[in-house]
Amino acid sequence: MTTGLLRRSFSLSRSFATEASWGIKPSPYGQPLPLSHPHLLGPNDLTPGIPAFEYASRRKALMDRLPSRSAVVSLAAPIKYMSKSILFAIFNSGIYHYRQDSNFLYLTGFQESDTAVVLEKTSDSQGYRMILFTPAQNNHEDTWHGHRTRDDDLVNIFGAHSTQRIDTLSDYLNKSAATLYVDLPSHLHDQIRRNNKRASIFERLRPSSQFDDIDKCLLEKADRKRTDTLRRELDALRSIKSENEVKVMRRSCDIAGRAHAKTMRFAHPGVLEAHLEAHFQYLCLRENASRLSYVPVVGSGANSVIIHHTRNHGVRMDAGCEYAGYASDITRTFPVNGKFSSEQRDLYSAVLSTQKEMIKLCTTQSGANLWTLHHDSVKTLGRELKQVGLDLDTRTLENVYPHNLCHPIGLDLHEDVDKRLPLQPGMVITIEPGVYIPSGHRKIPERFWNNGLQVEDLVLITEKEPVVLSVAAPKEIADVEGACQGALGLEAF
Repeated sequence: MTTGLLRRSFSLSRSFATEASWGIKPSPYGQPLPLSHPHLLGPNDLTPGIPAFEYASRRKALMDRLPSRSAVVSLAAPIKYMSKSILFAIFNSGIYHYRQDSNFLYLTGFQESDTAVVLEKTSDSQGYRMILFTPAQNNHEDTWHGHRTRDDDLVNIFGAHSTQRIDTLSDYLNKSAATLYVDLPSHLHDQIRRNNKRASIFERLRPSSQFDDIDKCLLEKADRKRTDTLRRELDALRSIKSENEVKVMRRSCDIAGRAHAKTMRFAHPGVLEAHLEAHFQYLCLRENASRLSYVPVVGSGANSVIIHHTRNHGVRMDAGCEYAGYASDITRTFPVNGKFSSEQRDLYSAVLSTQKEMIKLCTTQSGANLWTLHHDSVKTLGRELKQVGLDLDTRTLENVYPHNLCHPIGLDLHEDVDKRLPLQPGMVITIEPGVYIPSGHRKIPERFWNNGLQVEDLVLITEKEPVVLSVAAPKEIADVEGACQGALGLEAF
């Protein structure tokens, strides 16, 4: 719902030459929204590219999967501190960059900490009632961290039917006769089931005395078999991406893909691997990525112990970014001096051909699943390596290709999907074969030693024609060398 957001008007006058002519400062919200960040969000978006009605549709789809008299409880991610110093805790300085819990974000689009959402199944056409539990307004907190979203905006913008304070959640749940479906880490569910030491399930929120009562309430309901896990239902919903999600993931891939291409141009003999990583991160953040989606891997095998690339080493860079909550995961291998050696070219060609063959199978028509794709990739890579003079037995092949071919990706870098289930339209997975040959390998000629090569893309599963989302990152040999040499028209910045 965006009626309240669209209705409100603010002065857009400029106070400083460096201020943009759009948006409102300071923002009255706890996250970017169309009125405060119109350059990032469309007029109906809650998060970039995802409108409010899609979040409502997700909630309805979840509640439609649950039996009557059910309620869902999902918690926001906690604030994480770099130091346990009491002064840091008091003044909230020294905190890590905040990232919302993926399931909570998927259901609400709400990006503030120390909050919870309850969804109660109803029999009306909407199918649920949504209550957001948030901390009370605190002027001191606002001074340090900016405004929290007000209660009326939680209703008008985020679609809550009502709001309550977080310290009333335990009383609310105590009065509920519904079966609670709780979104918690698996190890906490295991503790509840085994009746072991009962660590607070609300320890993920900032420690506070009111959470002890909430903890006791939920544990008592667990003892009476009144709770269940949301994991299975949410994993199934999140595995199939909507058109809007695909567009956002394509944007994430475009940002990371161009950063890969420009980092290839930035590389040169003598560059530090750490500088390649820093350059990649700078390029992503400059294009409105919120963060990198994981710690990049720059260099592989023997390269990981080489401080400077002073020879014609191949650089394997596994790096992606996160845009609007959605991760990209791209790997490219490129020659630091701009030209593959003959051995690198042979190995790279084998890996790239394997990847292309596996991408062709990313359709529902193929009948493939994640397990069969991997097993097919091992056989295909073996054939391709044989063509360049490496006839490897199965054990040796699995030694130089030790990881799986693919994994689902979305709001989380690695999402949970049963690998035995057939591929479905709307799934997004990685396809990432590689070969890693260390020095001294007894079954491989010396000329191939110290080479680690991998090619990884994000692929959208369709019925007949798979779609590679990460096309902005060069991967053909001529394009990779061209990017390194500046022949593609891309410069380092």
